[in-house]
Amino acid sequence: MIATASSLHDSTVISADFGIDPLELHVLNPEKYPFLLESTAAGTAQGRFDILFAFPERTVRLDSGAAGQRDFLAGFDDAWRSEKLPVVNTGHLPFSGGWFVLLAYELAGQIEPRLELPVRIDSPVALAVRIRAALIRDRHTCQAWIVAEPGAQSLAAELAADCRQLPACKRSPRPLLEGALVEPDGQAYIDSVEAAREYIARGDIFQANLSREWRARLAPGIRAADVYRRLRQHNPAPFSGLAVCGEHAVISSSPERLFRISGDRID
Repeated sequence: MIATASSLHDSTVISADFGIDPLELHVLNPEKYPFLLESTAAGTAQGRFDILFAFPERTVRLDSGAAGQRDFLAGFDDAWRSEKLPVVNTGHLPFSGGWFVLLAYELAGQIEPRLELPVRIDSPVALAVRIRAALIRDRHTCQAWIVAEPGAQSLAAELAADCRQLPACKRSPRPLLEGALVEPDGQAYIDSVEAAREYIARGDIFQANLSREWRARLAPGIRAADVYRRLRQHNPAPFSGLAVCGEHAVISSSPERLFRISGDRID
């Protein structure tokens, strides 16, 4: 069944083939399909939908080194208001147009200016990208749809055409890295754990999210999509994702979400 918009005031919803791998559309054209959120660990209450965000448009971005110079949140608020559309009922589908947002921990420096956060590599601190069309897969019902907001029927048609032209392929595993992983000093991590426990005991903080950084060089020809494909295979999670922004990529596999906004409800 195919349902299409009848006017500029309607969203477009087109039935699609559930067997389409949205990651392959990203590989086909990373600039056209730069962001993918997946529930690679299906069968859970939260692990249900995959969303491939298509045709990025207006972008609000904050890079490292500019955190104290530009107010990203105010800029995004202005952009969101200027692009805001009436709420459209698309049934149970989780997305019918809006923004893809990526926020790094370093953005906290704009909310709490007294924080003295270290400057990392030149990856984006915050990114908000206007998206008017997407491919959605429902892992509970094994259905898929192409959705587009009012006035974006042509984007839905282009996405449908790309789905039809997607070549069938079976990829063979190949080495991802050139050389060995460089592991950080283990003692430094242990010291951080002990310091966090002391802060919690004193009541200075309620929790601490500690991470360790490993460095490696990718083998020739390996792209972010190849790394993500391997990650979702060996570490499936209800909240997996790939976001490519120029030379930078965020690759994620998380068992939990931070929060969800549904209408006027936040949980």
